[in-house]
Amino acid sequence: LDLPAGKLRVKKGGGHGGHNGLKSIIQHLGDAGFVRIKFGIGRPPSGLDPTAWVLGRATPEELAREARMFAAVIAGLDLLLAGDLDRARNQMHLQLQEQG
Repeated sequence: LDLPAGKLRVKKGGGHGGHNGLKSIIQHLGDAGFVRIKFGIGRPPSGLDPTAWVLGRATPEELAREARMFAAVIAGLDLLLAGDLDRARNQMHLQLQEQG
């Protein structure tokens, strides 16, 4: 919710930030040093419950934006798997910029 819609954030390590899924992964791995790729969906419109915003049906425009984000991640995935986080991140952001 804190990341603007259509933006990606790629980083290694960090806390769980209150996210129970991440908390569980960190607990099971015993280490928080894994790579995280966050997809921005933005904040819900005023008055809309955040849970409904996150779990609700996406509009065609939102689906197109999400498809562009997934394509950007795929464009940098080989570099990420090779351990080159900085180049992977740059490739993903470049891909997003090129897609508009």
